[in-house]
Amino acid sequence: MSISKEKEVDHLAGLILDRFGHRLTEQQRAEVKKSVETIVDNAVKMREIRLDNSDEPFNVFIPFRDEP
Repeated sequence: MSISKEKEVDHLAGLILDRFGHRLTEQQRAEVKKSVETIVDNAVKMREIRLDNSDEPFNVFIPFRDEP
């Protein structure tokens, strides 16, 4: 994990644990940090995708069929 990712994970996990940490066990705290790492990894992957202003969302066309 790069330093910037590590700092982001520490910061976000710190925010959560500062607010809710008193209610959690050590195992739950570790699970929170693991979950935050997964979220940050996914966010980094999404940030790598460059979009132009003209890129539109992918639309799925599902035609309506009136069932008899």
